[in-house]
Amino acid sequence: MQRVKQTLRQLPLLTLGTFLVAAGVYFFKFPNHFSTGGVTGLAVILNAIVPAVSPSTFTSVINILFLAIGFLFLDKSFGLNTIYCSILFSAMLSALEWLVPLSAPLTDQKTLELFFAVILPSLGSAILFNMQSSTGGTDILAMILKRFSSMDIGNALLCVDVLIATSTLYFVGIEVGLYSILGLVLKSVVVDTVIEENGGAYPELREKRETIRKVMAYEEESFERTIDQGMAMLTEFIDKAESKMFSGESAFTLNDTFGFPLDLTKEILAERGMLVDEERFQELMRQQKERARSARKNAGADAWKGEGGAVNGLPATGFIGYTELAGEAKVLAIIQNGQRVETAGEGAEVSVVLDRTPFYGESGGQTGDSGQLKAEGLTIDVIDVTRHEGVFLHRVQVSEGSLSQGDTVTAQVEEAQRFNTMRNHTAAHLLQAALRQVLGSHVEQAGQLVNEEHVRFDFTHFTALTPEELARVEGLVNLEILKAVPVEVREMPIGEARKLGAMALFGEKYGDMVRVVSLKDGFSMELCGGTHMDNTARLGLFKIVSESSVAAGVRRIEGVTGGRVLAELAKQAGALQEAARCLKVTNPLELPARAKQLMAELKEKDRQIESLNAKVASANLDGVFRDSKDVEGVKVVYALLSGTGSDALRALCDKAKEREEPIAAVFAGVSDGRAALCAACNKPAQEKGLKAGALVKAVAQLTGGNGGGKPDFAMAGVKDQTKLDEALAAVPGLVKEQIKA
Repeated sequence: MQRVKQTLRQLPLLTLGTFLVAAGVYFFKFPNHFSTGGVTGLAVILNAIVPAVSPSTFTSVINILFLAIGFLFLDKSFGLNTIYCSILFSAMLSALEWLVPLSAPLTDQKTLELFFAVILPSLGSAILFNMQSSTGGTDILAMILKRFSSMDIGNALLCVDVLIATSTLYFVGIEVGLYSILGLVLKSVVVDTVIEENGGAYPELREKRETIRKVMAYEEESFERTIDQGMAMLTEFIDKAESKMFSGESAFTLNDTFGFPLDLTKEILAERGMLVDEERFQELMRQQKERARSARKNAGADAWKGEGGAVNGLPATGFIGYTELAGEAKVLAIIQNGQRVETAGEGAEVSVVLDRTPFYGESGGQTGDSGQLKAEGLTIDVIDVTRHEGVFLHRVQVSEGSLSQGDTVTAQVEEAQRFNTMRNHTAAHLLQAALRQVLGSHVEQAGQLVNEEHVRFDFTHFTALTPEELARVEGLVNLEILKAVPVEVREMPIGEARKLGAMALFGEKYGDMVRVVSLKDGFSMELCGGTHMDNTARLGLFKIVSESSVAAGVRRIEGVTGGRVLAELAKQAGALQEAARCLKVTNPLELPARAKQLMAELKEKDRQIESLNAKVASANLDGVFRDSKDVEGVKVVYALLSGTGSDALRALCDKAKEREEPIAAVFAGVSDGRAALCAACNKPAQEKGLKAGALVKAVAQLTGGNGGGKPDFAMAGVKDQTKLDEALAAVPGLVKEQIKA
């Protein structure tokens, strides 16, 4: 006991600190929701006590420590891998070391007071109320304390026991949601530690550190948006449910589309007294797995069925196309319908294997060449070239003569097509370098297609590029073209290429020797086996044609070079001239101003039309009320008003609510092919039990729609307009049911 008193005297902030942490954690007790306000408030209070430490530092320390202790016990609660949890816990400790003030040594008295007053109570409370305190947990806390101070393990254990006991006094009956702690997982310090722990075995992790960070942050934000959308859909499904049994189809849709776990769906439904048709859900899950299994099987079954097997035993084709566009070659094999044949007559479509070729075989996103094979009395059109394990397959059609195995032919590449493709491939390298300069080093190639028409480049990025960003990227590429920079191609060991900083595709397999394509000014350097122009000036110009999304976190840019840029500019100029003619503008440069003027005019006309419709509807209101029906002392009004939009319907409802007698009004309007419902119940009607929200919902459901709102006013959508008359005719009966209820 004497040792306890001595320890407490050395820690004047202990009791106050424990109380404040307890008060802060109290904010977490609201079901499974992390309270930012609670932590921030606590941090401000602690800053007032220890001004040397900023509130933001206090906030980070508290958050990280609650997260750390949660990870420490994950393997007990969720059966996760213990090593993985240890890595995450190590990350939390690294973060703590960074956040604790470094202006004084950790043995400094004030720093230790801060540690005792804030950190240990937080850890102790987390163990006590999240995972239940255990001997193992106490030992771990003591080891942490020993790491941050000069205490021996005995004193550290004693301090921990005192702190946990003290915390208990303030935390009776308070629950801290573990889910809220796990919500802080994606912190950069976790990423860094995991990368460092595993970087030895997977060096790519260190190379792609920034990309990994950005992807994790994007996926976290994307998942939160998806969950929000799923919650909205779940609420909609619940509103439409006709019984207390939630359909398995709806549960499956939530799981398949939004990643909603079945357990989460069940928990939310339980709060509303509903159950899930789990049998149907599991059946749909089994069907989905079968479809996926079948798709995988079908996708790979015929992958190389056909010509692939016919090239077995043939030597690799020598490629001379980097420096030559024509050359003599010997026919090693002729393949027709997956089988080798000795000859191919006029008109035959076959695949030809040569001992050497200037034709580029499709690879790395660059399409294969076309051209001709010629000999005396023989003309063969080369349509396309592909590769199979180093063997180039020339898909050809014999136009004249007969081809035999062993023949010697002259192979001639279509020069214009090759040069256009080379322009676009070099542009792809310039484009990637420009994107990394403008957007950041997280940009990585995620796929590409370069042919004679255009370059299509897919890359990792998480948002659409702004017009300003696109202009900067295009400008950087064209600047390199105007500078006429020589393009250098070298072969070297892959280790040397990596040291030079050559870009490589993540996950791509490379040999010991690689081909490095770079610009002499250092703007771009990539590992690449494709064909390229020898100088950027030969690209002519570069123009971005489109930018779009391909998948989550992957964007796509399509662009053109050389003569295609001129064709694109001519097409755009033609479109501008046509638009100017239609809008009666002599100068295309005046189009923006004219478009703004027309939009303003149309908006004003729409406003006038809506106002006129409202006046017409208001003029007819007296006639509508004359046809009202009395239901249990309430005047019930309902009508279908063609050409009336939502604003006019709202105005009618407002006028209905102004009446002194009890009024329940339901109006349907149809405008621009869309229908809407609007309901109003004034105060006297509400006193009789009527609610506009419930009334309009009941009417809308008769049309297959849904909606709701406040007791005095509500709106709803209509799904089947053919049922509007029937739904409006049911209004008096629905009013009667509500009043009696």
